[in-house]
Amino acid sequence: STGDHKQTLDDEGKVRLFWKIIVPGQIAIRMEVDTSIGYIAIGFEPDDKKMTNADMIILTKKEDIFGYHLGDYYSPDMVKPQLDYLQTIISVEFGSTETTTFMEFMRPLPALEDEDNSIGVGLVAVIWAYGDTNELSIHTHRGYTEINFLEGFEDESNNFPPHRRPVEGHAFRIEQ
Repeated sequence: STGDHKQTLDDEGKVRLFWKIIVPGQIAIRMEVDTSIGYIAIGFEPDDKKMTNADMIILTKKEDIFGYHLGDYYSPDMVKPQLDYLQTIISVEFGSTETTTFMEFMRPLPALEDEDNSIGVGLVAVIWAYGDTNELSIHTHRGYTEINFLEGFEDESNNFPPHRRPVEGHAFRIEQ
């Protein structure tokens, strides 16, 4: 599996995440789930430990010649995530075997548009889910964790944005 780093996201060892920092400013992420049916999803930096204002990448199965759809999504609340107007991920590989469904993609570390959240220095809030249906629906399995994606890349920290979006309406001034 791809990546310099690996973390198991659930207690049963069924959900695994692999990642590698690609300087400058990109990360490659691979998610593997021990299920051959349904969709898989990962989200970054929700405002709560659930889905509010989460930046999500979701793989769904389609009944067409392509077989799958890998997309960049946004969830404003505890509602069905919506496909981002601007897709800021690059698909590397996705699919399933008899036992595992997987997706691998690259994305920028900084947020490039309003529906994205940055992956920055320090602990990043991560949500994950998978379901037993091909289309997006209520997840049968979900979880929350925090990951330091840039561990070992602290010297690069000035090249990366803070991992939280700035709060609107709050400004600061540098005194001369």
